[in-house]
Amino acid sequence: MIQCYFSPMASLAELKALVASARADSRPRGLVILGSIDNDHHADDLDAFLKQLPLPVGGGLFPALLFDGQVQHSGWIVY
Repeated sequence: MIQCYFSPMASLAELKALVASARADSRPRGLVILGSIDNDHHADDLDAFLKQLPLPVGGGLFPALLFDGQVQHSGWIVY
């Protein structure tokens, strides 16, 4: 079963924590990361973080996220 992690917090530090949880809990072979375009991050910092991950990553940034039937205008989803 795929474990899904969500946080409405918009920081890059929060994304790093979600990714760490996902990697520790399920030992994935890859990750999908979805974020809001309104999140508080700099593109260069996000790019550097994603490039240093030792597994394949897909995803993107969107105007809003849909999680558990609710529209979210900030935050991260990792699975």
